[in-house]
Amino acid sequence: MNRNTYAKLTNIRDAFWWLIATVTPVGYGDVYPVTSGGKIVASLLMIVGIAVLGVLISTLGAALIETRFKKEKGGRIYYIDDD
Repeated sequence: MNRNTYAKLTNIRDAFWWLIATVTPVGYGDVYPVTSGGKIVASLLMIVGIAVLGVLISTLGAALIETRFKKEKGGRIYYIDDD
């Protein structure tokens, strides 16, 4: 087996950190956690941050599509006020 002596991914924890940091477009790599606990917390924050943005963007998109659909059908748009 040929092992590269210059490889920085030498264990599974580093490989998972590299995977999550690469998939989620965050930072420039100039500041990063070095402990396993820090990498776990940072990974969770990255995933939750992307999930929150996804929910907000899809909610906004659904509202815009619904409004346009009702206008094209000539229907009225009613807003329900829970006060």
